[in-house]
Amino acid sequence: MQLFVRSLCETSFLELQRRESPIAFIGVPLDESSSYRSGARWGPEAVRRASRSLELCFDGDDECVLERVGIDDLGDVVLAPGDLRESIGRIERVMVFAYRELRKRFVVVVGGEHTITLGAVRGVKSSIGSPCLVVMDAHLDLRSEYLGSSLNHATVMKRVVDEGTIDRVVWIGVRAYSRDELEELKRLELQGIAYVLWRRECLEHTPFFVASRAVSFLKGCDCVYVSLDMDVIDPSYAPGVQTPEPLGLEPQWIINVLRRIVEYTNVVGLDIVELSPPNDPGEQTAFLASRIIVEVLKNVVKKMEGARW
Repeated sequence: MQLFVRSLCETSFLELQRRESPIAFIGVPLDESSSYRSGARWGPEAVRRASRSLELCFDGDDECVLERVGIDDLGDVVLAPGDLRESIGRIERVMVFAYRELRKRFVVVVGGEHTITLGAVRGVKSSIGSPCLVVMDAHLDLRSEYLGSSLNHATVMKRVVDEGTIDRVVWIGVRAYSRDELEELKRLELQGIAYVLWRRECLEHTPFFVASRAVSFLKGCDCVYVSLDMDVIDPSYAPGVQTPEPLGLEPQWIINVLRRIVEYTNVVGLDIVELSPPNDPGEQTAFLASRIIVEVLKNVVKKMEGARW
């Protein structure tokens, strides 16, 4: 079965295509269960397109490490229209292919709705071992079911936890949830497998303090996977998301937290989800998503090469 199809925009992320790169980029245009605004299927194309206009040397950084290492853009996953479970299974197989067959050390996955994280972490578990999960999201996504469905963007973390796919999960920046989700969270906290750094805590403390709390909870994890829902960021910075929630976090704060998590844990993958290009005036959110990916990858490469921070 064909695993990939080249993105419609006919370009690779950052136009730094290099097959031997230790970093893979995968697009997952999944948009099956959106309950408010749709359009996430166009996320991979929008991020690639925006990336063509980004400079790799940024903010006093004179190394421009990504120019040297490159990125292996594998294209977009071929999904199964109308069959969400099959599509998630294909995402898992693609992740296994990237880690095992291509021997990639870091995989960037761009969605697509948040449900793709289920397939991605399954792939990490099958390839490397049970990951710990860092989720930066405005929402918990811990519902047992939503609108009569047990598998969708609002239940994905419940499915991830119930499957035993991950070792532990820490949420950062959550600010909106249901009563049932809060009860489920309390249950997971009592089991020692979940930890939340609420939005108010993020605003009250520096990103370095918040990152250190997350890293402490992740101590002992063999590998870490990060899932970044763009709605964790305030809509004034990231308006083009599927389920916007006011009063979010600032982009630089997010980048600073991610830098510390990459520095002090073994992060093997990152997904960017819930970007909705049809609702993104001026491509503002797509450009921001691209910049976040670039900044994370720069830190990943530096760590791979043993550079001092």
